[in-house]
Amino acid sequence: MSNLLTEQKWVGEFFLPGSHDSRFSGELQYTPEEGIVLSYLISHDAHMESSEVLHGILSSGEKCTLIGNFDPSKSGLSLNNDLATRPGQAWFQFLIHGAFIPTKGQITNLDFSLTNLQDFFYPSYAKNRVKYSPIPDYTLSTHFGNIKVGTKATFNPLTNDITNQIYSQNKSALQELQDQYLRISKKYRDSRFMLKSEISYSINLDLLRSSTALEAFKIIFEIADLFSLLTYSPVYPEYIQILDESITTPHGKIFLYPSMLATQKIIKIATREQSHRNMPIRKNTIPLDQIISNWLSNQYDFSILISSIQNDSEIVNIHEAHGETTLYATQLESIGYLANKSKYDRYEYPIKTYANDTIIDGLSRIFSVGTTSDIAVSISELRNEIAHVQKPKVLLKKLRLKEMVRINQYLQLTIIGYILNQIGVPTDVISNYQDHHAPPHN
Repeated sequence: MSNLLTEQKWVGEFFLPGSHDSRFSGELQYTPEEGIVLSYLISHDAHMESSEVLHGILSSGEKCTLIGNFDPSKSGLSLNNDLATRPGQAWFQFLIHGAFIPTKGQITNLDFSLTNLQDFFYPSYAKNRVKYSPIPDYTLSTHFGNIKVGTKATFNPLTNDITNQIYSQNKSALQELQDQYLRISKKYRDSRFMLKSEISYSINLDLLRSSTALEAFKIIFEIADLFSLLTYSPVYPEYIQILDESITTPHGKIFLYPSMLATQKIIKIATREQSHRNMPIRKNTIPLDQIISNWLSNQYDFSILISSIQNDSEIVNIHEAHGETTLYATQLESIGYLANKSKYDRYEYPIKTYANDTIIDGLSRIFSVGTTSDIAVSISELRNEIAHVQKPKVLLKKLRLKEMVRINQYLQLTIIGYILNQIGVPTDVISNYQDHHAPPHN
């Protein structure tokens, strides 16, 4: 299984599609931080055009496809021992490991998993208790195709002597189990009994039409964005496997590597294990299929708010804090505007409607240093002090960075409360979510 969150390297020969005779050597490197980079060496007299697709055969004998902008005219020139070569580097959007595909793409079916997806569905300590079923837990139709969420498992065959694979201190009970197993095996000779060794949840996309790697990846990241909202944490793909019968091989697997350009700090946060029991939003607290459907069909673009979760490195300076305050205050205004509230109610309405008691109490405590106890007025004043050069900095002079960060968290959770409400998360679950993720008062 590929791992999109670790560095990987391959060496091989690369060429333009259909031009294997003009191949050249190179080293291919993938990292989640820098994406896909090909370091190559072309002979000086080789004539090669630029291309959006590059094919390769790796030292393992596996095929690969690189999708991006390959322009050999940008390579350098090296003279050594009277030999002229053209070394260079090229960055690519996607690597398809295991197959040749054309630039337009022909991806119609793929599986993928996301960071913390397993903890969303079951406690890590109870992984072995999860029952495998070939029938997905959830199936829903969308404008781009079908989404299926369910389990994938690997199995080992049970041998005739199951005492090699099953142990009990009660030897009599174990022998009786062995005898019954042999009896059942003889009765159902066509049956193969398998012992589950690994199980995990994955998401399958069955697309209505043949799609490019970029089109497929946009859908995957749209779903990743939803889970980042539900888990209040950065969420990235762990692997993406292409399952198209037209390009898969009997013995090999085909994986898609995207250039995600995520920092090590973000990856560390995204892979931090979460406790299933402590997650306020998890499989058994929400109607997941309905929420996925609502998310994908929602007319509003929540990408600005989602990016604040997906790129949260947990380190904020004062300049970033001021920017976040202005952004969140503007988004609160927008929520009021969409509800047809007057400009005087555009802060008060979202706070009263989508912030729970924990958030309201926290904001009241922080803004108590100001001249008014009205939260909406305080938010407006703070935003104006940041946004307008000549505005006297009354509140800003009284608030430390720590308080600014807490204000922003409270405002962000209020906006998240609005979004969760829009996609169908129950009100009590939203309140628990805000309680769980709200910053402490002290």
